[in-house]
Amino acid sequence: MRLFISFSVLLVAVRMANAEPLRIQDREFLEERKGQTVVASVRYKAITNEITSLRNAKPHIRLDDISTFIVRTSAEALLKAADWEPTERIEIIDDDVANRVSSLLTALQRTSRFGNNIYSFGVLNISLGVPPVKYGTNRTADETVRRAIEHLIKERNIPVVMSIGNDGPTPGLVNPWALADGVFMATATDSAGGELWTGASRFRKGEAKGRRIFAAHGYLSSGPWAAGSPKTPAMIEAEKKANLANIVGAGNEHLYRVDSGTSYAAAIVTKSLCLIHQATHLLRLQMNAAAPLGGVLPPFIRAYADTGIDSNHPAFANRIVGASKVYGGLSMEFEATRRKALLLLVERGVEFNVRYDAETASELLRRSALPVPNTSFEDAGYGFISNTTVAKALSALTLSDLVQIYGDVTDERMNDWVALASQNNSVAFLPQEISAIANYCSDYDLIFMSKVN
Repeated sequence: MRLFISFSVLLVAVRMANAEPLRIQDREFLEERKGQTVVASVRYKAITNEITSLRNAKPHIRLDDISTFIVRTSAEALLKAADWEPTERIEIIDDDVANRVSSLLTALQRTSRFGNNIYSFGVLNISLGVPPVKYGTNRTADETVRRAIEHLIKERNIPVVMSIGNDGPTPGLVNPWALADGVFMATATDSAGGELWTGASRFRKGEAKGRRIFAAHGYLSSGPWAAGSPKTPAMIEAEKKANLANIVGAGNEHLYRVDSGTSYAAAIVTKSLCLIHQATHLLRLQMNAAAPLGGVLPPFIRAYADTGIDSNHPAFANRIVGASKVYGGLSMEFEATRRKALLLLVERGVEFNVRYDAETASELLRRSALPVPNTSFEDAGYGFISNTTVAKALSALTLSDLVQIYGDVTDERMNDWVALASQNNSVAFLPQEISAIANYCSDYDLIFMSKVN
């Protein structure tokens, strides 16, 4: 009995410690650095005079979307702030990663604001991560970065794709920033999805449960390269192995590179979401009984938080948001008979909520994924995807599939709705529609860039 009471008291103490704004080790860290300045992320419950005074210290960065600010201030000031009632959490940030963290969080807030007020983003790609030497140190603002990412996913309805990391094959060295709830994590395979890249990070057994992990081409992957930038000997060797000249045309090699990494796979997952985005909006247009038999779909905009792109590169010509003068949304027409079948389901009481968000995009990607041989879920997640596999999966969707994807699964009438749709279970999309969408996503989608230092 005494043992049970002691254990219970200890458990309560641990829970109270976890609820404190400062971890015990962080409080000790600040005590040791009195008289010095420290960079920290401060999350607050409410704005008070005390919070305002600390938030306005210079230099600082305000992250109003997540009630947080980044500040460089004295260790003593942070120790005092930890005892204020409105202070919810203080994270100490190492000086050697503080600039990268602050720059990334500023980019995420910029994406949130633009996504809320100006553009409708189809995805955000973040191919940045924590330096491996900092894993597990609690000094890289992991909680703050994850909350900022989750805000974009849950509040702004923007799917977020992140690279899983390049620290394999030893399991457990997964990019901590990519552990935000709802993130699409990208790992790398060869071009056919038949072999997992040995350098790709992976989870320990049992730790990947509930994660949205997908594999895409990231081993010996070709992509744009800033003309005039020097290439490493390893990159030159990779070009020979992949026969870059054959891929991009002899004489164009200086504009492209061949390399391996999960960032390249993340870019492919990002682009694959374009097909799902366009197909979803085509459905929405078809199900608007008041609209004519056709219309213009909203453009798919890939937002990036990265170190930058060469906006003068031919691959990005006319694709930069705000600078594009040529490309707009995809114009589509559709058949009256198929539209009638969709509207008939609605008239009979099927409750569709045709939406584009991380949840439905994940379901459609899962239907598109192919198994990667000799891998577990911790290694390659749901499997290999590409524009080709996504297009094939969309082409196979039927009306009953749409009910299962976009219907309310908690409604007791779901089985009846599926049965009703199955009575005239035609395909959801025609081949020419998928072809037009694939062509648009290959050459005409748009890019919004937030530069991270």
